[in-house]
Amino acid sequence: MSNRKSIVLAFVSTQKAHADAITALVADMKGTPYIKYRAEAAAIIGAKYSVEPHVSQLKKWMTFEKDTAAEQALSALMKHHPKRPKSGSTAPAATLPKATFKAVQTSIIEAELTKAQFDLLISELRATIQFV
Repeated sequence: MSNRKSIVLAFVSTQKAHADAITALVADMKGTPYIKYRAEAAAIIGAKYSVEPHVSQLKKWMTFEKDTAAEQALSALMKHHPKRPKSGSTAPAATLPKATFKAVQTSIIEAELTKAQFDLLISELRATIQFV
């Protein structure tokens, strides 16, 4: 019975640690785009498993060979990203008209914003603009 007690208590302890780790992970992911976070995570996981990540042919993001421990770890991790692409999504990648980009870039450069001001501008834009 004491063996069962230690197993149950170990599970409860591990479950709490896992939930805390996921909460911290999601908070860390919020400020980083999915593709960038995936690339950084792939590098970390690749180092742990001593394998090199590669760019997938279909999605064009970093991955590992199918059905490997590294690929499973990366997939499990990335399921928690708040802005992950929908499964089976075939929507084309968004593009930005060059004239729009150039106009915004010129305005920002002419305003001589500091990095902190630029970051604030971006966060306020995200908070005030609703997309349909």
